Amino acid sequence: DLFQMSRDAVCVIWDGTYRIMGKSMNFEAQRKLFSVQKKLPLYKIMAGVCPDGYIAFALGPYDAIHNDATILRECFNDDKYRDTLCTLEEGDTFLADRGFRDVVEYFEVEKGIQVRTPAMKMEGKQLSTLDANLSRMVTKVRWVVEQAFGRLKNIFKYFAVPAHNGALKHDYELAQLGFALLNMFHVPILSDLTEPDISELMNSRLQTPNLLSKVVSGEKLNGKRVMFKQLDDNTHEIQQTFPQLDMDDLYRLCCGSYQLKNSISYFAQHKSFHAGVFQVSILDPPPGKRRFEIDYAKYGIDVDDPVLIKCQIDSRFKSGQSHYIYILIDRQRTGRDSIVEYCCGCESGLRTVGCCSHVMTVIWYLSYGHRNPIKIPNPDLSTFST
Repeated sequence: DLFQMSRDAVCVIWDGTYRIMGKSMNFEAQRKLFSVQKKLPLYKIMAGVCPDGYIAFALGPYDAIHNDATILRECFNDDKYRDTLCTLEEGDTFLADRGFRDVVEYFEVEKGIQVRTPAMKMEGKQLSTLDANLSRMVTKVRWVVEQAFGRLKNIFKYFAVPAHNGALKHDYELAQLGFALLNMFHVPILSDLTEPDISELMNSRLQTPNLLSKVVSGEKLNGKRVMFKQLDDNTHEIQQTFPQLDMDDLYRLCCGSYQLKNSISYFAQHKSFHAGVFQVSILDPPPGKRRFEIDYAKYGIDVDDPVLIKCQIDSRFKSGQSHYIYILIDRQRTGRDSIVEYCCGCESGLRTVGCCSHVMTVIWYLSYGHRNPIKIPNPDLSTFST
């Protein structure tokens, strides 16, 4: 439904998994099986998984020196897989991660197969709204392949530990056996069971522009700190302004559960950096600067009683890097509809198909978290080391 595919077309999610092995005194093998990326000796298996978690293909074994894109192309050019891959035809769709970008042209031009991967990120630059939305459409489905690999290691503990070099010649066959047993007793990996129309919602927002980002850049709001009054989460004004939402509302806002799960972790990090207070700001120019007003209509935003909330959340990937989050509320509306626009300064912060984890952290806490028990994941780890 997400990709508007034909009923006869097949969708396959491709990804490579690897088996760590022991270090060998066979220098020829050591060179072929040592991964520079993982800094470990290993071999690779290329797997093609259906959107419900059924493992359609498990091809290999391959050396560690080949990347995933090269391996997948070799699979389609290898005579020994001709009968295996003959079920894939022109008009089918492949989903893959960014590592497969080098073979997109090969499959689309020579095979007639559409390949969808998340958009490439450029250091220090945001994805456009459309690129961020298209990337979200891919990641919404692509996570299933990681679940399939996780099942193999969780159910068959043999694959959760490094392979023994003495039994390595049978290891790939054992992996194929494991995949076959998973298929035999297959339990579909399904999502959005309580929200069956989530794909329609995502498609309806695919071309929706992020208008609030134009307000932020046009009014230069990142540099106008004095125009925002800092508040904490217990401030009566915030509690009265922000709508109260339930988990179903939040799920539909982010079009899934991934951002919701991340929210608690970002919340804990944010509070720890601010002496236990979840700090947010509200647009409220100080005396003498009341003439500063934003004409939202100029940017195409229809809002009757606007309240602009701003928050700064630190990145979990890079120390010293933080992102500005903006959320526009309309006090004349209720529930989920009162959240008119949102944007963030992170790489995926302009998406309108759902939202990034930073935006969801603010929305989750102010609309739901502050009035419900919050369980921080593994809180003892924060004070484990000095």
